[in-house]
Amino acid sequence: MLRRTRVSVVDFEQAPLVPAAAALAAGLAVGPVLGGGATPWLGVAALAGLGAAACTGARRSLLLGLAVVALGAGRGVAGAPEPTPDGRWWTVRVVRAADAPVDRLVVEVMSSSGGETGAWTGRLRAEVRAAGWTAGPVRRGDVLLLRGRLRVGRRGRRVLSVWKPGHACVLPGGAGPPVLAGPASAGWRDRGDLALEGARTRVGTAVERGATPRTRGLLRALALGDRRGVGPRLRQAFARTGTAHLVAISGLHVGCFYAALLAGLRPLLRRGPWPLRWKLEGHPDRAAAVLALAGAAAYVVLAGAPISARRALVMLACVCAASLADRAPSSGNALAAAVIVVGWTDPPSVGQLGFQLSVASVAGLIWFVPGIGSGGGRGGWYVRRVLQALVASTVATAATAPLIGRVWGSVPAAGVWANPVVVPVLGAATVPVLLFGAALAVIEPSLGVPFVRLAAGIAELGLALVDVLARPELSPMIAWRPGPSTVAGAYLAAGAVLLAWAPPEER
Repeated sequence: MLRRTRVSVVDFEQAPLVPAAAALAAGLAVGPVLGGGATPWLGVAALAGLGAAACTGARRSLLLGLAVVALGAGRGVAGAPEPTPDGRWWTVRVVRAADAPVDRLVVEVMSSSGGETGAWTGRLRAEVRAAGWTAGPVRRGDVLLLRGRLRVGRRGRRVLSVWKPGHACVLPGGAGPPVLAGPASAGWRDRGDLALEGARTRVGTAVERGATPRTRGLLRALALGDRRGVGPRLRQAFARTGTAHLVAISGLHVGCFYAALLAGLRPLLRRGPWPLRWKLEGHPDRAAAVLALAGAAAYVVLAGAPISARRALVMLACVCAASLADRAPSSGNALAAAVIVVGWTDPPSVGQLGFQLSVASVAGLIWFVPGIGSGGGRGGWYVRRVLQALVASTVATAATAPLIGRVWGSVPAAGVWANPVVVPVLGAATVPVLLFGAALAVIEPSLGVPFVRLAAGIAELGLALVDVLARPELSPMIAWRPGPSTVAGAYLAAGAVLLAWAPPEER
């Protein structure tokens, strides 16, 4: 009987994208620091590429790496963020209004999302300014969704300046689909943004109706990535237990959504009276995988496309593409492709902590979690799963420790034993039920409420576990603030270990 062991992804022949991704990420990071414009960097990349074509062996590899680094530096310089107006979406409630132009409205600003400066929540009064157009029949108490910039005007008055006509909608009664309140000339992109915000509003309504007061903020974070409702006390508890990654949309959420869609689409395409071309010429499972991947991409967009979710989506797409091509997927290649795609399309993300933590943790799980012995019987299976969970938690904690210590000055040691306890409850048990309810809530909030209630019941148990594990005697914090050179040295040492250690290939 053939024994199944872990595939070696350290060998560059098994994962040729890994060195390219590392070189590109290095270029994206150093490009904005060194500056010099994009054109000189592209010239260096072209010269290095020509030199690599004329060389062989180690020189060729070195020149190719230099070309990729220079290409990344040029992209990093070109993609550096520029100061732009804050085009976030603002949720406001009308305080004083009449049948008058928008610039006479007085509103209570409730929350915001999007934009370059992140999310905001709170309550303050502001005037709405959008010269040249009206909001239509707006009454006191109506909830508006406006896209614009909040600034301080004369005499300290806060003014909400709407970008252009059409960037506004009315949410009747605070719920329901948004309705355009400006001229009908709004572009397709504006209407798409409004439709997306309407879907998020319906999911949020289902969470408000079905969740308990204690779990409401957590479920919004798990479903939509909106962490504004997670209070400081709960944030601190997640941080102490090393489980803060649960409230970020990541591979767990994207994978659960994909798996649920795939499980529902497979029997539907196998048995339904669909044309053969809809089944990819007789391969309904492949068609189901493509549709499930499209659904996972839609969920990532609905959740605001955070960096960890985009990374997970690209990795999932690589695995699906390998399966469709009847090839064995490579986890190392998938992660490297995610680094390349996310870094190239969003160069500033390489310098963000969320991107670095996501890549470091997944890389540690891929390359440093060995397979546990086969064992025998059901008891042996459970023992292996427990050992794998402990090893994975230890590796993920160690892989992210330099970055966490660098930013916060301490590392949560409890992540080693808290994750194997909390993740199965708040992750594997809560997230699939919640996401199923969220998918139904996009159609009608009342359809998703029962599943949100079930998820809230499971989440209550998970929060109780977090509260117990967050006690200081159970969750010690290791004080450590390494310098940049120490962080770089730690990850370079990990890379050297990868090059020197190659686990057995799958037989």
